Amino acid sequence: MALHRCNECRKKISEKATACIGCGAFVQQKSTGSMGLKQKLVIGPVITVTVLAIFVAIAKEASNTPKQVQARENAMIPRGNLAQNISSKFSERSNRQYVILDRVAERLAPNASGLITNHIYRDQVVEVFEIQGDWARISKYYDGLPEGINGQVARWVSQNSLSPNKPSDPSELRIIKDRRVSLTRKAGYGLDENDVMILHAAAHYFLETGVAKLVVDGDKSVNQDGYYYLNFDKPQNRFFQPKDIPNLDQRVAELQE
Repeated sequence: MALHRCNECRKKISEKATACIGCGAFVQQKSTGSMGLKQKLVIGPVITVTVLAIFVAIAKEASNTPKQVQARENAMIPRGNLAQNISSKFSERSNRQYVILDRVAERLAPNASGLITNHIYRDQVVEVFEIQGDWARISKYYDGLPEGINGQVARWVSQNSLSPNKPSDPSELRIIKDRRVSLTRKAGYGLDENDVMILHAAAHYFLETGVAKLVVDGDKSVNQDGYYYLNFDKPQNRFFQPKDIPNLDQRVAELQE
């Protein structure tokens, strides 16, 4: 058994001792300076397997194409939500279409019994995201809570109300001009020719009766069926029905040049 001297008291002690038997000082063990054969046999293969695993992971990640990534993301969408599945399937691709009818109802389902949530008008441009039969989806799916419906909803219109070509510009109606009246003289955006004539006839009636001195705007009411409104350059609009204008048909005929 080899001996060496304690660094503190210089007493001879075994080289395997962890403390001096004379003074109790701690004895630092000498490093063997090399790894045993058994340790090499165990640690070597572990390092090799770890390095190979890292290279395989990097190669797999690099081989992922955008389509593969998208496929995995789509697979993560809950199958219970049909609306979201449809939305992902079509990837919200859209194309621009023009409204070619005077007034078109937006429905929350692709059928004639779907709840009407809004109206769009001739010449407006919409985005078509999907076609189902005779119906076109013109919005992305959104939370139906504001519409009073649980789950996801979207807006649909009849496909025959749309066209990729812009509709021809309606001709200006032949109406006697009056500098006090600033109303459209063309049909469109929810107004047909009869609506335009009613607005002009009503404007002249209110001017003649002294109710207004100037008519700066007018349109058909969206919220009240059968009603129109005119603005006399005042904060509030004046709403009316055709029956409120005396001799309406005669007034319309007198306005036409």
